[in-house]
Order: sequence, then C-alpha cells, then structure tokens
Amino acid sequence: MRRALIAVCAAALICSAAAAQTPIACNEWIRGTPGMFRFDGIGGQYVQAIVYPSLRPGLDVALLPEPGDAVPPPLITGGKGGAVAFVLPSNGPRTIAVSGVGDFVLALTCRPASYAALPECVDQTILCGQTAEWVLTQQSCTFDDLPMRQYEAFAFSGAAGDVVVADAQSDDFPPRIGIYHAKIGGPIGVSTSVSPTTDRLEFTLPDTGSYLIAVTSRHDSTVRTGRFKLTVHDCAAPACLPPLIIEEPADVVVPYGATATLTATAIGGASMRYIWSDRPNLPAPIAEGQRFTTPRVTGPQFYSVSVVTPCGTADSPVVTVSPLKGHRRPARH
Repeated sequence: MRRALIAVCAAALICSAAAAQTPIACNEWIRGTPGMFRFDGIGGQYVQAIVYPSLRPGLDVALLPEPGDAVPPPLITGGKGGAVAFVLPSNGPRTIAVSGVGDFVLALTCRPASYAALPECVDQTILCGQTAEWVLTQQSCTFDDLPMRQYEAFAFSGAAGDVVVADAQSDDFPPRIGIYHAKIGGPIGVSTSVSPTTDRLEFTLPDTGSYLIAVTSRHDSTVRTGRFKLTVHDCAAPACLPPLIIEEPADVVVPYGATATLTATAIGGASMRYIWSDRPNLPAPIAEGQRFTTPRVTGPQFYSVSVVTPCGTADSPVVTVSPLKGHRRPARH
C-alpha cells in the first residue's frame, strides 16, 4: 500500500509537506482540482468519498492512512471518477488525495458507526478500467457457510450481455474471484484458476443492474489473508457512480392560482431518471424529467425528486410550494 500511495502522490505532486489542503465537511460536496482534501472524522463513522469528473480525465482517489491505522484504507486508481469507503478507526482529521488531470466534484458522506458491522467489511465501488488495492484481514467479511474464510467485496454495475473480465493478483495468498447479484445470495460465477498468485474471471452478465465482485483465497489454501489487487476491464457498459444532486429544487411562493416550475440537476452517469413525487404523506410519483410544473397553487403543496440510475438513487429534500401570503381568493359573483 505504501508503494502504491507513493506512486499516486508522485504522479500528482500533491504529497509534499507544504501541499495545500482544501477543507471539506461530512455530507457536503465541493468542486475541485487534483490535490489534498481534509475533513474531521469520528471513530466508527462509515465514510465514502466519491469523485465525479467533469471531463474525461483519469482520476485516482485515496483516503490516506493515518498513524495508528491497523489496516490502511483502499486505493482506487484509473477509470473515470472513483470512490473509496472506510470505517474510521479513531477520531481526528483525515485526508483524501485525488490525483490525475481535470476538474471534478468531490462528495463526502459520513454515516453512523452502526452502518457497517466491521471496519473492513465494507463494499467498495469499482468501475470498468479501474484497479483496487486493499488487504484481506482476519476482520474482513466472512461467508455465512464458511465463517473462517475472508473476502472483500466490490460493487459493480453492468448491462445484460456485457462480458466482464476481472483479474486478481496477490503475492500473499492464492486469490479467487466470485461474482454475485447484489441482492441475491450465492455466487453466479466463480473462477477456476489454480495459479498461486493470479486469478481471472470472465463472465457474461445475465441482467442489467448491480453486482458484487468478491476477492477471497482459494478454498484449499492455508494462507487466507494479505494484500491484493483487483482490476476490472473489457466491459462494454459505460461506467456510472451513485447519482449526486448538485442543484436541488427549492421552496417557492407564487401568486394564488398560478403554477410553479421546479428543477433539479444531478451527476453520476448516463440513464438518469428524475422522478417527482407528491409528498403530503407517503411519496406518490406524479411526473418525470428535470423540470416539473405543479398544478395551480391554491394551498401549500409538497414535492421531492428522486434521481434513479443503474448505480443507485439520490433523493432531494421535500420542498414547499405556497400561494402568496395575504392574497385572498377571488370572490364569486
């Protein structure tokens, strides 16, 4: 991990002691260029940093290790954009490094400790053309039917009929790759390689949607932990990340009996659906598209929008559309 981290820093020239660090807070996003980003974390928090490129650069993203980390955070390199997730082992400032070329949006989410059961049992996101570097430990995820065997999972989205090639490499243990439906138990594809250091899985996706690619050790190996690399390539479907709403609809006041137009803008990939919902009680979908024109406003109305992609869903806050105060309804004659 240290060798890989040095390579990332050297490529971007961002790891010198004098390098400026841009502050970012939990659960916010900012526009930026390659460099260092600093936030204050709480031990046990599940954090995810996602880089959404504005153009088509190759961007690497890493949550840098801090002194005392028993297991360093993962490193994601290559591809278009990227994401890393990690459960913080302690309180204190943390640094996100983004290297490459081009501008981007960096989004940081922080969730309570209860979101993830174990610090290392966290699904990463991997895109086609990317390489992930991480480590299997005794605290990694374990299979329900094989509690003594560890694995690390990487979320991946693809289209039906897409042929995906995944390569794993480790000098510490003989790697094995499996692919799973994200919401269905049991593997739908398992590699058959017997190499002591490398493994490859070529698989045709049966459906459009989300999958998990798991890296584990070969079942007959006595060595089951250590560092590894996973690369996903040769897939035809365009890469996408969980959507992020960068322009949310806002509360609005209009004259009595007029209509209002609400708008939203999101980033994260192709095939975005903007679904508007009426929110007096439970959300009821009523329209689609980036722009939504309300019915005539004669009383308070409540709406929200959900942006849906094959890689996830983002929800806006509920907004209120109200008639102008002090305006009386015209009398009937």
